[in-house]
Amino acid sequence: MATVTVGKKIKALRKERGWTQGDLAEKLGVKPQNISRYEKDRVQPRESTLALFADVFDLPVSEFTTLAVPMEFSSLDPELADYVRLIPTLPEKDQFVIKRVLKALINEKKVQNLFAS
Repeated sequence: MATVTVGKKIKALRKERGWTQGDLAEKLGVKPQNISRYEKDRVQPRESTLALFADVFDLPVSEFTTLAVPMEFSSLDPELADYVRLIPTLPEKDQFVIKRVLKALINEKKVQNLFAS
């Protein structure tokens, strides 16, 4: 199953409208290089930038924030699933913190399971 990322979605929407990266950058008030980085998924747009994309493309922000979530997440608590969907919109340093916290919690659970057996 091909994953649709925020970058792929932005690129597809831009091309559907016949816009260049420069056209889209002008509409958003950003540099064309930023559009390239977003489309290549090198940088995840912040929530405020996603709101700008939504406005420019005349779509709800959820069109961007619900992308690239694997199907197995559908069994998660809905609130937790919403948080997971928003992780790509966070700055890289915050994503790193989330990874560290999750890793620590999972490692703690593994240790508990080892001592329980």
